[in-house]
Amino acid sequence: MKQMSFDRLREKGRRAAWRAVVAVAGDLALRTLVAPRFAGAGLIVMLHRITSPDRVSLYPGFEVPVDWLERAIIIALQRGWTPVSLDDIPRWLEEPHPGRRFVCFTADDGYLDNYVIGLPVFRRHGIPFAVYVSCGLLQRDSFYWWGALEALILKVEHLPVELPDSTGGPCDLPSRSLEEKRAAYDYCDAWAHLWPTRVPEVFGDLFRRHGVDPKICLDRDIIRLPQLRTFAEDPLVTVGSHAVSHRPLSMLTDAELLDELAGSRRFLEVEIGRPVNHLAYPFGQAKMCGVREFSAARESGYLTGVTTRAGSVFPAHLNSMFSLPRRTARPTRHGMRDALYGFPSLLMRQSPIQTI
Repeated sequence: MKQMSFDRLREKGRRAAWRAVVAVAGDLALRTLVAPRFAGAGLIVMLHRITSPDRVSLYPGFEVPVDWLERAIIIALQRGWTPVSLDDIPRWLEEPHPGRRFVCFTADDGYLDNYVIGLPVFRRHGIPFAVYVSCGLLQRDSFYWWGALEALILKVEHLPVELPDSTGGPCDLPSRSLEEKRAAYDYCDAWAHLWPTRVPEVFGDLFRRHGVDPKICLDRDIIRLPQLRTFAEDPLVTVGSHAVSHRPLSMLTDAELLDELAGSRRFLEVEIGRPVNHLAYPFGQAKMCGVREFSAARESGYLTGVTTRAGSVFPAHLNSMFSLPRRTARPTRHGMRDALYGFPSLLMRQSPIQTI
């Protein structure tokens, strides 16, 4: 029995040593081989929700547990990245910083947990970060379908759906295990991003039939004006715009587009009493926003515009300040480390510099 216990301990020690060797080798490869080509001048991190570690999520790619966020900040600091605000990025790109890179944390939509859970972490480390607020969500005017969809799927054991224009036709999605619930959510979410104009009609009917109220979910999850004003007073916080209605901007007329961008900027500046110089495009993929939207952002008085195109920031982006890339740092063991060095671009065989 003693010999068996000793053998197990010895094997456990060997595995731990091997993992340490692999981790060191991986770090060395990232620093010497990947970083010079893919890490650029720095990284804008894209967050959405910042939640307690025990929260059950059906779209985990769009939220990070607060303990993971704290570790991610520590990793960036330990590896020598300089935390900056959005206001600092143009100056950083204008001036050479040999051997140094920046990291800028941003969060989209205006979730209450950014204020309640996230802010104490950034304060503890003295790290600036930006919150892009959607005025429609803030004013309770937008259709908060993604939060209501999660609430619905968590509630039921199967979900009968008929999504117009989908190739699958009517179906009954199993929703018993967490794995099944996430698969059901992904199915509906993928359809919603393909047919965003149909979402209020189709999902509205779905929620009514199952007794889920999107407005209750909205009140639960999204920050309110008084809280936003207090949030904005913190010197670490930059409040940016996420437009008004959270619709794909490419689907709007020119007049509607300017209303979304200039209107949200004016509203937020009045409400928080501070300049709003930065924009995050809703649905910031290449098909959803392009040259027209970037020009409208400039015309509306913004200084920067960030997309959801994945990549690091390079000096060349000084000429593309309205189409800046960001990267989602996945809440995995090496997610933040890999994002800092630009490793996902290498894996996906992307061009290092994503400019438009």
